[in-house]
Amino acid sequence: FNNYYVFTDETNMCIFTTDNSGDNFARHCYLPFSPRVVKLNTVNPRHILAMDDKSDLKQLYLSENFGETWR
Repeated sequence: FNNYYVFTDETNMCIFTTDNSGDNFARHCYLPFSPRVVKLNTVNPRHILAMDDKSDLKQLYLSENFGETWR
């Protein structure tokens, strides 16, 4: 699990993910939210929970494929 990292760009509503300690990154933009709070699942790090804690709705978003898609 030490190889999995997520970096956020709140302004452009993007996240950057790596599963190989930063050797390669995947860029995921045009998210339906600004990723201000991000947590990886401790059992399966490809599962990510995220939210914009400054949004009025404070909705929680889930990705089960390391940021490719969100629901």
